[in-house]
Amino acid sequence: PVAEREEVDRWVISRLNTLVREVTDLLSNYDLTKSVRAIQDFVVEEVSNWYVRRTRDRYWTSELDNSKKAAYLTLYEVLLTVAKLMAPIAPFTAEGIFWNLTHGEKESVHLELYPVADESLIEPDLEKRMATVMDVVTLGRACRNKVQIKVRQPLPKILVDGNIRKIVESMRELILEEINVKDIEYIEELGDYVNYEVKPNFRVMGPKFGKDLKSIGNALRSMKPSEVVTKVKRDGKIEVEVQGKLFELKEEDLDIRIQELEGFTFEMSNGNFVILDTELTHDLLQEGLAREMVSKIQTMRKEADFEITDRIRVAFSGPDALVNAIESFKDYIKEETLSDTIDFDESLDNGTEWNLNGHNTLIRVKRV
Repeated sequence: PVAEREEVDRWVISRLNTLVREVTDLLSNYDLTKSVRAIQDFVVEEVSNWYVRRTRDRYWTSELDNSKKAAYLTLYEVLLTVAKLMAPIAPFTAEGIFWNLTHGEKESVHLELYPVADESLIEPDLEKRMATVMDVVTLGRACRNKVQIKVRQPLPKILVDGNIRKIVESMRELILEEINVKDIEYIEELGDYVNYEVKPNFRVMGPKFGKDLKSIGNALRSMKPSEVVTKVKRDGKIEVEVQGKLFELKEEDLDIRIQELEGFTFEMSNGNFVILDTELTHDLLQEGLAREMVSKIQTMRKEADFEITDRIRVAFSGPDALVNAIESFKDYIKEETLSDTIDFDESLDNGTEWNLNGHNTLIRVKRV
């Protein structure tokens, strides 16, 4: 039963039924473009990039317990329903998916009834919470991209809006893992970490407000820049009162400049913000090297066409910094890569050459 499945399962089932309702309404109004976009965004962003990625450990676990059964059943139900949803739009692709899922036991997707949303399975609060968490993760990754720090490199912490503390805490471990940070802190005032400058965008505001532009500019200067930006980002507008008259300003009306404080980087979207602490300590750098080592070994396993359950032996050579990092995280690397041994071999000459965060190394993997 859906009610007995894990939260992430219930979330994607809820989103599926919300999608069915939305697509049915759009198709009823002959809006093909929006219906296709809705299906595409759901499959790519929510099912593939979020649900499947968040659930992969449950797919790979050796024990066929209720969690694994629920993960497979949920994905099956999602894909089968999506095939039916897209059948009028992409008939041959939908038929192929449908036949693969049903093993040809049913004649055709085009002889099935079109999906109907089950309102009892829609959980608006859960959808809202997960959307907020996905937004925080997206912003955290955008921060990393801005300063070009790989996701595999752990960082100290992120800082988020205290107003979403309850939502973030309910999925704290998920966020820590997705952004790869050690802690989450909550702040009320952005100005402690970001300097704002807000001015009128004269090219846009001039034609709109004419002689009132100067007065609006003076009013903006009297307001706290961080509050102006937060409100505009959250509500899409801000109202400014000048001599008893209200003027509505949108983001394009403003010239917003953001200067991050040293050691932090900042991103904001949909009223949410993330500030990423980018200070790299010795321990964090070592852990980053260990994670890079895991990634390279996994790549070599795949290229050697090893079975997922095959045990291996690893030999490597490299500088002292890399050796020290691998020694510190040897148990973690062995567990992640199914390695019985990980040995340093200074004379190694027949391995694969890699660069791990600036450290050149040779790695050799052998099946046990």
